[in-house]
Amino acid sequence: MLVSNNNLLNILLPNNNKLLKEALKEADTQTLDNLKKGDTNISDILKNLFNETKMSTKTNSSIETLLKNTTLFKDLGNFSKTIDSLLKNIQNNENLQKFKPQIENFLKNIETINSNNLKNSIENSGIFLESKLLIQNQGKTSLTNNLETILNQLKALLKESPSQENTKINNLIDKILNQNIKGLQGKEDQNLNDLKTLSTQLESLTKGLQNKQIINFEQLTNKLKPILENIQLTQSKIENSATNQIQNLNQVKREVLTQTKDILQNLKNEIILNKNIPNQDNLLKQIDTLLQSKDLVNRNFVDNKSILSNFHTNFSSTLENLVNSLKTTIEQVNIKNPNQNIIQNFNKIIEKLEHTINNFSNNFINNNLNDKQINNNPIQDDLKTVLLKVQEELSNKTDSKSLETFRQVERMITQIEYHQLLSIVSNSNNVYIPFLWDMLEDGSISMKEGKDEKFYCEINLNLKEFGDTKLFLSLFDKNKLDLTIYASKNEFKQAIRENLFKLKRALNSVELIPMSINIIDLKKEVKEEKTNIYTKNENTLGFGIDIKV
Repeated sequence: MLVSNNNLLNILLPNNNKLLKEALKEADTQTLDNLKKGDTNISDILKNLFNETKMSTKTNSSIETLLKNTTLFKDLGNFSKTIDSLLKNIQNNENLQKFKPQIENFLKNIETINSNNLKNSIENSGIFLESKLLIQNQGKTSLTNNLETILNQLKALLKESPSQENTKINNLIDKILNQNIKGLQGKEDQNLNDLKTLSTQLESLTKGLQNKQIINFEQLTNKLKPILENIQLTQSKIENSATNQIQNLNQVKREVLTQTKDILQNLKNEIILNKNIPNQDNLLKQIDTLLQSKDLVNRNFVDNKSILSNFHTNFSSTLENLVNSLKTTIEQVNIKNPNQNIIQNFNKIIEKLEHTINNFSNNFINNNLNDKQINNNPIQDDLKTVLLKVQEELSNKTDSKSLETFRQVERMITQIEYHQLLSIVSNSNNVYIPFLWDMLEDGSISMKEGKDEKFYCEINLNLKEFGDTKLFLSLFDKNKLDLTIYASKNEFKQAIRENLFKLKRALNSVELIPMSINIIDLKKEVKEEKTNIYTKNENTLGFGIDIKV
């Protein structure tokens, strides 16, 4: 889900409050705290900060600082507990009973949380309501703006190397774009089929431009990469497993070694036959070292943890060196290929196209389901939608209970808009903790995407027994994870240390490799440490302006 920053602000902005707007131009945290003591409410302050963001009269970083450090925004309360309280009030109001099932759906307990319902809770948290509205209201077009951009980029690339095959692909792109311009209804399935055909044709075109002498060599190298990832994951599981679980890992070892040996032998034959491959002697030496290693020669497996761990440590290290050498060799060969720049551009476009096709396909399926079952409408299931409906229902009520419920709903909408604004100015996805947890006083989650498929997550928790706790997670190379935990209570830090193996095994169980887990005193220079965590695997993060789900 991609959201234009300006469009989102256009939806959220209220009528201008000139006096408040002037005060915010030079506002600091103390100014905002003083404003709260007067007649101005938090909702007005937030909406005018939205306006400041849109008009660029204040920088995003300054607004982010205000949002994070101003006391008045820290007193909004525990969102999940407010939902619980709201539900109790609704149960006693006949006019609001119709909202009960939808609100109950948001009351998930931490003990029942899994990846699927957590994803659903975040998606329907209200933070992305305007994003969904933008997508639904892009007009009668059946393609997203993002996909249109990709297709137009592709047309420009095809013009650089005219051919009969390129003309055929260009015609298919024109067909897709023309259907989109006409806004033809019910053509989503045809567009989806055309996009898949386009992706297949592009892959064939790219292969035709490649250096035919190293196609097999490159394909074999690509097969080694997932095997290396499998070995590294197995190594992590061995290091973190109990001794009685080693026997199960032996079967994994057998399968990995069989696959590796076959590919290595094929690679060796390919290198010997192809005299144009550079660094032949070095590559053959590395391959022979692996083929002659005890791990591939000796097939009598044992269930000794230390031996297995030694196998994976040595073998994966040697194999990783070989993969890096193979990648370098491929790059050296491709540099001499006059079509290499075109190939690289096509590969980038194909990757974007395939990613968009998956999203387009999922949206098409969801739209069909929504036609059959209107209750699955993503807008109707969004918490902010439900809250706005409850607010509308109560707008003309004057009894004390209705007024109390109205104030609850208003406070929850304000909390949602706080996280929406924080998401925009920090170029991230910022959301409250979307489940019930007895230990939790308050908390939030912030997620960012970096370059080269690197992802970052910051979790801020205020726990009843253990105080402020912060977690910084960095995911890279698909399944490698760095985790830093900032804890304020010594007994909590000790409890984490005592349960580290359980944590590592839990991460392994979902196919993640814990590369490092650090436990740090929260009282130390958190800001400095935070910067180090986010830049550990990437010097410069390329965060975009758009919000993504």
